[in-house]
Amino acid sequence: MSKSSKLDSPEEIKAALSTNSTKKLACDILADNYRYRQTLFNKPRYERIEKLPFIPLENEIDLLIGGCSPKTSTVLQTLKETGARIGEIWELI
Repeated sequence: MSKSSKLDSPEEIKAALSTNSTKKLACDILADNYRYRQTLFNKPRYERIEKLPFIPLENEIDLLIGGCSPKTSTVLQTLKETGARIGEIWELI
């Protein structure tokens, strides 16, 4: 953030935050920084937008499995068919 704007200017920081995907976290960190520097900074209010996670189609998973090495594709195929966690699969090997 310091590359795109001056940290001494709260208004420039607010403008830079409007394009950042981790706005709330960055804003909280900056507010702590300004409080330490004893500079006035009124945090803008951000509301989190809930999004559904990306779930690939089965043929996309099959393409991924087909493009990997034999050991990796075996692990991925096992994950797909059993629904196990990766740690559980690696313990089997």
